[in-house]
Amino acid sequence: MFDFAQQIRDFDYNGLLPTAVDAENYALVLTIGVARMLAGGVAAAVLTYAGILLLAWVGFWDVQRHEDVDLEEKVMTWKQVDVSKKEKNSDFTGPRLECPVDMSRFEMSNFIMDPKDKPLLHMLMAMVSILVPMAALVYILFIHANFYVACAYGFGVFQFVRINFFMHGMLHFRHFTSHRPLFQSRLLRLLPSIFLDPIMGIPPLVFLLHHPLMHHLQNNGPYDISSTEQYDRDSWFALANYWFRFQIGAYIELPYYAARTGKCAWFFATVTVIGGFFFLLQHMAERYSGWATFCVFGMPWLLDHATDAVRNWCQHVFVAQQSHVPMETFFERNCALAYNLVDSLENRTQYNEGYHVIHHAFPKCHWSENPDTFYKKVEELSRYEKDLWLLTFINSSIWEVWCHVASNKLPQLVKNHFVHIPTAARPDPPTIGEVVKELKARLHRVDQVAEKVDSQVALMTP
Repeated sequence: MFDFAQQIRDFDYNGLLPTAVDAENYALVLTIGVARMLAGGVAAAVLTYAGILLLAWVGFWDVQRHEDVDLEEKVMTWKQVDVSKKEKNSDFTGPRLECPVDMSRFEMSNFIMDPKDKPLLHMLMAMVSILVPMAALVYILFIHANFYVACAYGFGVFQFVRINFFMHGMLHFRHFTSHRPLFQSRLLRLLPSIFLDPIMGIPPLVFLLHHPLMHHLQNNGPYDISSTEQYDRDSWFALANYWFRFQIGAYIELPYYAARTGKCAWFFATVTVIGGFFFLLQHMAERYSGWATFCVFGMPWLLDHATDAVRNWCQHVFVAQQSHVPMETFFERNCALAYNLVDSLENRTQYNEGYHVIHHAFPKCHWSENPDTFYKKVEELSRYEKDLWLLTFINSSIWEVWCHVASNKLPQLVKNHFVHIPTAARPDPPTIGEVVKELKARLHRVDQVAEKVDSQVALMTP
């Protein structure tokens, strides 16, 4: 008779599977192994969330030091700030900081579709030449070297390099190459998704369904499982619920979304890939090393997913009710669900993703052209007859915006970072109090109309 308790006592913590087991009990033992990995993942997720809270507390402490604000004071208007001139905006004049090493000496431009995508190519080359060999060394050390030396390298050196120099670059590399193909060859376009997505903790091909085919087509609406509209977005509890759904529930809801919207091929592909990915991880844990598998694939799944979830939450924290703002054009709709960051360090480290209204309104616009497109829209809005809010913050970040929201310090955010984009309907700058009132209204749950959206918005360009 199979002794479940004995199997757990005999558990091999290096292999993450029992040391010896009869073939007839393999299915149950495999279940034990998967359960152990999930339990470890939950524990690591708790630690990750604790780390996020600690960082948030540090951010709140910095926010709390800001001075009191006169709500009757007028906000900055676009013409008053230096960044209204492109030569004063570091998004145009500053160096690109996405790639941690200089890969420009390796010329491979003949393989890519657009010469402006060299920074993306350099990031890919850096990942292949640095991160992949480091990941392979993690397995070698856990299999052949001293356990504590392997832990020091895997959970210390490898994670330090991956998180500090590659994590954001990898996520945004996948982001923008999912909108515009990097390579001319169809085969080369698939290789990063198949071989590099797992190092980011993402099953191959899943990001393509999750982001361009769901998040952008549904545009933060009811059918978008990463939508922030159904939450009160000034609540940490709501963020925790959103994070859990984004990180865990997506693996159930993504196939459901594909089936619900008639994407049958994507449904079967997603189910197959997700199941195969986690089965492969379990096999690698059994065959080689569970600790190495957790270090190379499990930690990115926890940290990168958590980061991506919080990032999407922060980018779509200000969402207007459909009945309160103009919604006749696609650009107007996107002005109601995001904001722009101008002259922000994030734009030079994350391929100008701070121009998030522009990115959602024109997903096929090249990432290097987002700032120019923003300036063109500002010029157009000066002749706009509707009372449209193009929310814009200067010299800030999405994390700083969220820290102000969560600490109830919106007046400080508006005074120090908000800039009014004038329209013909509202040429004069509002008061800080008026902007705070508008921002607070955009933090409440949105009344949703559950209509499937499957248009060609992903093909739109300025």
